[in-house]
Amino acid sequence: MLNASQLEGGWQQLLSRVGPVEELEASAKASGALLRRREIRNAADLLRLALAYGPGGMSLRAVAAWAHTMRLGELSDVAALKRLRGCAPWLQEIVGNMLARQLSCQPVMQGRIIRLVDGTTLSERGSDRADWRLHYSYDPRRGRTVECELTTAAVGEHLRRFKMAAGDIWLGDRNFAKGDGLHHVVQAGADFVVRISWNSLALRTAGGRCPLWERDTMN
Repeated sequence: MLNASQLEGGWQQLLSRVGPVEELEASAKASGALLRRREIRNAADLLRLALAYGPGGMSLRAVAAWAHTMRLGELSDVAALKRLRGCAPWLQEIVGNMLARQLSCQPVMQGRIIRLVDGTTLSERGSDRADWRLHYSYDPRRGRTVECELTTAAVGEHLRRFKMAAGDIWLGDRNFAKGDGLHHVVQAGADFVVRISWNSLALRTAGGRCPLWERDTMN
């Protein structure tokens, strides 16, 4: 979570981690996140608004009041919501660009497409438990986000939450070792590489036999 000091006095330092302002402006325009510059006049202000609502933990009403205090613009909570709804693909692109800059080598663009998939939980300010879950897939070849979705923490990690394409290879940890999720991958003509624990899946042959179970009962 971000605190108020990072969004106020520490804003320029935080903004410098995102990338050049010129690139931010260009990407906001290209994605359609910032076409009408009424109230919110530039991409940096729009990003600041989004961070206040998301990782900043403010309500829409609080965001609107905060924007007025910080002289970002005169917004109602409904107007703030409309602005934020329109910038989701742009925010996804920003995250992808930041991850791409962390790569130590140039991505290899040959061969089959690989998708890395994972999830993480987020807690609201003052909460002692997980409140939200972020479901995320990443393209390591391009260094880009493919999909991300925020749900309540009650929604578990699952491969069915992602769009599959024939020929893709999906990599996930043992939380994604669920039979119906792996079936979803195979149905789409894709392949998977996942970690499994001894009791996560009932592994059987094409004929329905379970060799591991048979071996244990024989012993």
